[in-house]
Amino acid sequence: MKIIYKPRTFLSTIERAKPIHLEEKLKSFRNNKEAWMWANNLKGKVLYMLDWNDPINCVEEGDGSTIKLIQVRVLDTNEPKQGTVIQPE
Repeated sequence: MKIIYKPRTFLSTIERAKPIHLEEKLKSFRNNKEAWMWANNLKGKVLYMLDWNDPINCVEEGDGSTIKLIQVRVLDTNEPKQGTVIQPE
């Protein structure tokens, strides 16, 4: 994981790259199997997540001049494996 700060003007670069908006992507799946297939295809890839909750990004608390990106490499998912039984404690 790596934290990257960019100037707020970098948002236009992000939009030109046609980012995936996770909330919209999740709505597009017809079933759980489709969603897990998509998530498993991300393994080994580097993803950048925009952190809108970081106070420095908010005009109210920070100066609003930067954006915080979180860079992660997807190593695995938490997809339940077939035949796995979870016992209550």
